[in-house]
Amino acid sequence: MKCFHISIKKFILLMFLCMASHTMVYTQTTDSISFYMQQYEFENLISYIDLHYPKFQAETERMKAKAYVSLKKYKEAALSYEKLYSYDSSDIHTMVELANCYQLLGNYPQSIVYLQKALQQNPLNSYLQIQIADVYYKSNAYYQAIEHYMRACLHDTSFYVSKQLALCYDKLDRIDTAMYYYDKTIGLNPSDFYSTHRLASIHLQNKAYEKALHLTSSYLQVDSTHTKALEFQVYIHYLNKTYRDAIRSFEKCLALYDTSDFTKRYLGYCYYETQQYQEAKSYLEQAFQNDTNNLILCYTLGLACHQASFGQLAVYYLERTLTLSNPTPEFLSRLYQDLAAAQTGIYKRQQALDSYLKAYELTPNDKLLLFKIATQYDKFLENKTMALQYYQTFMQTRADSINATPTITDAYGYKVSYYDVAKRRIHELKEELFMQGKNTNQNKR
Repeated sequence: MKCFHISIKKFILLMFLCMASHTMVYTQTTDSISFYMQQYEFENLISYIDLHYPKFQAETERMKAKAYVSLKKYKEAALSYEKLYSYDSSDIHTMVELANCYQLLGNYPQSIVYLQKALQQNPLNSYLQIQIADVYYKSNAYYQAIEHYMRACLHDTSFYVSKQLALCYDKLDRIDTAMYYYDKTIGLNPSDFYSTHRLASIHLQNKAYEKALHLTSSYLQVDSTHTKALEFQVYIHYLNKTYRDAIRSFEKCLALYDTSDFTKRYLGYCYYETQQYQEAKSYLEQAFQNDTNNLILCYTLGLACHQASFGQLAVYYLERTLTLSNPTPEFLSRLYQDLAAAQTGIYKRQQALDSYLKAYELTPNDKLLLFKIATQYDKFLENKTMALQYYQTFMQTRADSINATPTITDAYGYKVSYYDVAKRRIHELKEELFMQGKNTNQNKR
């Protein structure tokens, strides 16, 4: 009896030691997994689980899946979550994580399958509605996305859903509805620059400049140092031709150390439009250094140089403009005329005449070019015979210009007709040529 009693004690002691040993092993294992997770040693965590848990266990498999996601190994994570889904197909968390993995793998249809399964279990869950709407949006299925975003709106009043609805309607070219939701988004989150920028851009397309300016001004009250917002406001001022307001906004950009080419270019344009040609030249030159193929930039820089009396530079940039693209005949004609004016300014008078003649070849319906060519012969080349011929040809176009008589400012500041100037000059030239014994009965160029 005594021996039996001792055996019982030994058995209990042995059981206690086994249980303690198991508890210590379990605690050690749990501590190791927690340590690896807390230290972000995900590779070691996965290796440890594979070594100590060769058979499937839900908790360790879930830890592996999370580790794979952290390592951005979404394919491996999906395999782990698939095992968990096979183990318990009612677990919404597993369904959502599977959907996330497939979404990150670019497999949107499979992601939608698992989100639909989750929604079947909890159809009123706004988080799930937003998740599936996001996947539909990414897969360009905008109508389906709108359906689920609308359902989410019943329980979710955040600006995110409103913004996503705006984006969907925008993608579908339903602009009026998109504008409504962009406006609603801005009301919920005034610091959303994208919605402000997009809504203002739509107003710009409709030439509603004041509405666009109101939006950017409101945003800048929230964030006055946002250089992109300032730049955009300046651009609106430029389109609205409120150049001095644009310059003031640009000065704020410069104060924030904004040295972008956009700022330099449009500040130069604004200075040019306000006839501050020296300043325009300075900023346009800086912008041109990083954008040497920009036709409009080069052309405006040439004009600014001409107005600021940098004749050689004006000719250089205007000639450079000729090589940059294949513009319309009208633009090219205008360019040649500006080049001719710049060439005349640096005493390249024959080259200026050639430029005027090229312009006339491009736009023979521009009758005023005949007057400019005549003037070039008359004032700068002193070829009275050719001047007379071009003035006379110009006068022949007067009947075609009854409703659009061009005018010029005379020496006394009065507006007079080019035709009156040409008529008077024809009379003077005939007298001068007669005194020189030359025949003035010519009516051909």
